[in-house]
Amino acid sequence: MTAGETKNEDMPPPDRLRDEARTWLVQLSSGDLTADDRIRFERWLNMSTAHRHAFAYEQATWRQADNFMRELGPMTWVDRSQEEKVNDRLVAARAHGEWTERTTTRKAVFAGLALAASLVVAVFAGDIWLALLSDHRTASGEQARVMLPDGSTAWLNTDSAIGIDYSGKQRRIDLLRGEAYFAVSSNPHVPFVVSAGGHLTRAVGTAFAVRDKSSQVSVTVTEGRIEVLPEGSSSREKKAAGNVQAIADQQVIYRSDGSAMSVKAVDSNMILAWRNGKIVFDDVSFESAIAELDRYRPGRILIAPTVAANKLVSGVFSPASLDSAIGTLAAMQGLSVRNVTPYLTILH
Repeated sequence: MTAGETKNEDMPPPDRLRDEARTWLVQLSSGDLTADDRIRFERWLNMSTAHRHAFAYEQATWRQADNFMRELGPMTWVDRSQEEKVNDRLVAARAHGEWTERTTTRKAVFAGLALAASLVVAVFAGDIWLALLSDHRTASGEQARVMLPDGSTAWLNTDSAIGIDYSGKQRRIDLLRGEAYFAVSSNPHVPFVVSAGGHLTRAVGTAFAVRDKSSQVSVTVTEGRIEVLPEGSSSREKKAAGNVQAIADQQVIYRSDGSAMSVKAVDSNMILAWRNGKIVFDDVSFESAIAELDRYRPGRILIAPTVAANKLVSGVFSPASLDSAIGTLAAMQGLSVRNVTPYLTILH
């Protein structure tokens, strides 16, 4: 654990690690892992404490689907919850020959059902803290327009949440999840700031969007000028803190771990096409495109591990026709779409 890092096993791990852990659970449950797959899993598990915590967290979530787990019976990889014991269990299992070979079809079907149930549990468990902290939020596939106390407007994209604090000497919005676009009413005496990923985006009168995507945050400007600075610093500390500014059709990208920020020119209309009911892809990887569509529907879309998901795709789709969009992108890759449940879709 690095200096300044805190350990809180009650908080959900980052979405990226949870997705990876969930994919490994499905593979481990199938009984089809090769020796190379097992080595890759061990390497992934031992990459960091965060990886082990994510795997343990998904194990615990899976176990909460009791009815499905009773159908599955005892499973080698779903029997310990403490993060620090996951790796020990892995080593012990291999040493004692506990890699069980079960009927592939039966295990795959029940694994899919258990996974779908665990997703429902995970949504509700993760939403408890969000419900307590947020003032406005949207569900998967939902968008909302929110009038703020000062006359500014916030548009929330799918699966997003914000907290509002106008009690101090600034107008503060906490982006707790997802993405929001802000049209800010000018007030030079009371700064408007949006907190996300350990940084503040500061504006007086402008329009911009902030998106928190796992450990990376992007700020896209459509009007005026904004400044991005670490929490606790001020605009007077530009050189010392490495603060950056951006204007219309520019985007600031930073990581919540404190990595250096970058600024680049972008087509803000394309990036923020969701405000007009569109999802636009321009030479993005198939994996990234599917992940973006996944934001707009409940449950999960999983890509089979054997699929080369880095091929580039382009297209314009509607959030109102997600099944069609998924089918089109899958067909472009020569893939089939399997809807295991309304909450689990597999591309293979």
